[in-house]
Amino acid sequence: MNLPDELLLYTFSHLHAIRSYEPQSEAFKDKKQERARQCENTQRQATLYALTLTSRRFKNIAEPILYNAFINTTTWKGFKPLCLFLRTVSQRRHLAAYVQYAENRLWDYHGNGLYDDMELYGATDMVKDYFDTFGAILGFCSNLNHLSIVSLETAEVSLWRNLIRYKQPPFEMSTHGFQKLETLCLQIHTEDYGLGEESAWFRRISNALITVPTLKVLKASGITSGSAGFVTGQYKSLEDIDISECILDFSDLVSLAESSPHLKRFGCTWAYLNSVGFHLPDLYDALCSVQTSLEHLHLDTREVRFCAEDFPLQPLGSLRDFLELKCVELCESSLLANAMSLLDFPDQKLSTRISDRLPPNIEHLTLLVKSEYGYNEDCRIDEAFALWDLAEDCHRHLPHLKQIHIKSAYELSAPLLTRQFREAGVEFATIKELDMMQHD
Repeated sequence: MNLPDELLLYTFSHLHAIRSYEPQSEAFKDKKQERARQCENTQRQATLYALTLTSRRFKNIAEPILYNAFINTTTWKGFKPLCLFLRTVSQRRHLAAYVQYAENRLWDYHGNGLYDDMELYGATDMVKDYFDTFGAILGFCSNLNHLSIVSLETAEVSLWRNLIRYKQPPFEMSTHGFQKLETLCLQIHTEDYGLGEESAWFRRISNALITVPTLKVLKASGITSGSAGFVTGQYKSLEDIDISECILDFSDLVSLAESSPHLKRFGCTWAYLNSVGFHLPDLYDALCSVQTSLEHLHLDTREVRFCAEDFPLQPLGSLRDFLELKCVELCESSLLANAMSLLDFPDQKLSTRISDRLPPNIEHLTLLVKSEYGYNEDCRIDEAFALWDLAEDCHRHLPHLKQIHIKSAYELSAPLLTRQFREAGVEFATIKELDMMQHD
């Protein structure tokens, strides 16, 4: 073939791995898309490997692209390729230098999954060896800039024990220190929620990441609080924090915000929490330090069980001074601190208008609502006085607002509000959250 190397490189580079920019739990909310991505990556890697066997010239061009990513699943099927990859990168260090992306999942697109594999003899030892081996691979790959990883953290099994010097503070990333890491998407499964050492891993991780100067994006799912200390120091480059399905004490969230002076995106969704002191104004004070840079804010406390000391609830605070904030996704308790949901009592009079709490340059607003009594009237949200007031305020107070979504677990309908917001130049829609997940 007489094509120039530059053209071959351009062609082969279209076979690079499709990276995942979210934790496994978020990716699998759209199972069809995730399976398609995994399948495509398998085909691309097989094609690149075939190209390396075609000729020396093709090998020299395709090999760096092939080894740019390591993708695997924590299953019996994935264990042998994992061990072979460790042998390769440990014996041929120049190949380890190509690796910039690493990913593991607990299930693959064929249907192989760790849950089923645990029924097989020797599965516990396999899982322990898997994460030790995976940790060793990451230790050889000093040019990693993106990780999308999920792990089991117990007294016997751990991935992060191989990646962090965790015995005592200061916690640091081990081996090469992950000095080029820019994006970290992590998910943790633990059998221990707040009672022992395993629950403290996220605090150790967040402390150790202080030593990673290039980290810009941190997305975490399934994390819990523990006995390790809060974050000490400041992240040098961190711009995006997204916490999902967590059981994280509120104080941990405040600590993260206070340690991130360059935040542009900040979000947290709780899977469950028995509150031991949930004071939203504490987070507001931390966010005020980044009010000139924050562009996206997401806070969902609908699954937090507030204690008696939390009442009366206090809202997050006014966002009028957050001039760069364009996208706001807040639950009712965060935005309004109303004791009763708009779904349950739509005609309640609130002490503050919604527009008074929103940033002046907001373009997208999502209000997350939850009924405490069961919602069985399709159009009841159409009666919400607070939303009619918001429609009235759009032109004067929120001239850039383009879109309002009301999200809940219910099938809502608001034809009158939809028409009113349309007249104000704003798209209004109600979204049933389960519809956003594609199931088998």
